[in-house]
Amino acid sequence: MQGRAFAKAFRLAPVPTTISTADDHRLIEVNEAFTKILGFRAQDVVGYAADDIGLWADDRDRRRFEAELTKANTVRDFEARLWAKGGEELECLVAAEAIMLSDRACILCSFQDITARRRSEEELVKAIEAVMADASRFSRDVVEKLAALRHPSQPGQSSAQPLGRLGAGARHRGRGCRRQALEGVKKWCSKTGSGSAEQPLEKLMNVNDLNGLAAVIRRFA
Repeated sequence: MQGRAFAKAFRLAPVPTTISTADDHRLIEVNEAFTKILGFRAQDVVGYAADDIGLWADDRDRRRFEAELTKANTVRDFEARLWAKGGEELECLVAAEAIMLSDRACILCSFQDITARRRSEEELVKAIEAVMADASRFSRDVVEKLAALRHPSQPGQSSAQPLGRLGAGARHRGRGCRRQALEGVKKWCSKTGSGSAEQPLEKLMNVNDLNGLAAVIRRFA
């Protein structure tokens, strides 16, 4: 009964899963998800080791993985790049456990595809870098808008003149201060309910409580 339950769970596992020999890591069985995601049919890989079919993109990762498995009989959250049969490279988290099947030492191994997650993380990092590259303009726009609202220019007077020390200081601070200023504005907005830092600049700069926002910016001027 337990054997049938294990076999069913193995076949229906949603992530690519394999069973291989413990001594030479030759594949004994692969599940449906392995065939669907990695593209290798059982008849093409059973009897072969992972390095024979070119599964690991970096052979150093494979050797390190096998060394850790030999030492501890278990591996968790091992990051590695694998090749699908069609040539696509996949970022995976690999987990493995030493088991006994019919008095034979084997390895149960699963491969969780995290390629989409990695791409999302990279896109997020790029977006953050783009925002920080534009932080100088963001800070200047906020300060100038704030100064214009607090000190309306007289006819014929430039709106940039009332900035004084506040505007000049904000323009000449380094990236670290700009980052702190942005975080301060975000916290101020969340506390006052005046909106989110993710809102358009026009909404963020037209808030009513200018004294509170001015205090935040003045700290970094």
